[in-house]
Amino acid sequence: MSKIKITPLFIALVVLEVFLLFLTFNYLAMDNNGGNALGGIIALTATFINGFLIAIEQTIVQINGNTKMLWAIEIVIIIAVITYVAIYGISIG
Repeated sequence: MSKIKITPLFIALVVLEVFLLFLTFNYLAMDNNGGNALGGIIALTATFINGFLIAIEQTIVQINGNTKMLWAIEIVIIIAVITYVAIYGISIG
């Protein structure tokens, strides 16, 4: 990748990456006891997955030159995810 292109999904993923890095550091280094250590490992795993998603997203942006269409698609995806989480919440089980 020669240059990072800014897209709405990239901005959202970078904000999430910073938040996950904070959680990982907090739960693994500062508040390391019992379930918090497990939370730190889960946050660390999510950090790696999020970094992988950023790499995939930037690869797609580099291949596809139509940035206006990408912006429209990514904004629709972000709004759909926010709406889903607002209605149903986040639940593992």
